[in-house]
Amino acid sequence: TTEIYTLSLHDALPIYKKEQVEDTDYEVKKTLYFRGHRNCNYNIEAYISRAPYYKNEFKIFNEAQVLCSTSFEKCHTNLQTLAMMQHYEVPTRLLDISTNPLVALFFAVCAFREDFGKKLNGEVLIFAVDESKICYDDSDKVRILSALPAIRDSDREMMMKKFALEPDELRYSLEVQKLLKVIRKEDAHFKNRIRKALLQQCVLVKPIKNNNRMLRQSGVFFICGLSEYGSFDNAKITYQHQMIF
Repeated sequence: TTEIYTLSLHDALPIYKKEQVEDTDYEVKKTLYFRGHRNCNYNIEAYISRAPYYKNEFKIFNEAQVLCSTSFEKCHTNLQTLAMMQHYEVPTRLLDISTNPLVALFFAVCAFREDFGKKLNGEVLIFAVDESKICYDDSDKVRILSALPAIRDSDREMMMKKFALEPDELRYSLEVQKLLKVIRKEDAHFKNRIRKALLQQCVLVKPIKNNNRMLRQSGVFFICGLSEYGSFDNAKITYQHQMIF
């Protein structure tokens, strides 16, 4: 269940400390992660899921690397490429979160020029994530999801239409074979265990921190998969507490 607090900045830190202590009492060890934004009405979704970006993900993914090639020279995986794009605020299927509650608080209370004169309530979300489900750059799950932007938008759409097929039919479909080709550029020995559940999931990933922004913000990401509705399955990004400022 989600608990909602409305509180002052002064009251926030003691609650963070309390949540961290209580979370260690769970039978399954969980780690807390935080996300802050300046408008509590924002949807919890990756930037690429907003129109018109979603149907142009393939072009955005490739054009960013063409136009700013020197920025991507040290990116050796699709995840590293997406993280660099996120750094430059290019739409991706990554959702920023942080291990540092103060970073989330900053984004919840900071104001931008376009916000002046508006009455906005900032929000901090706290995610309690099972440590056994945290992934890294070389995870098979991460390789699958981070390869999705590298196949054409029409192939992703066709892949979703084939979710109703038997597992073997989906796994050996033309679209999944194209996805495999992308993945095997990173891992030549990657085995085809791709199935609907893997393509739809949302995974927390700790990337290699290869830029100063990620280091300063203690950044980690949710990387979002596909849903049957042509957008991200946001219901799979669940949070334990919501704080409104």
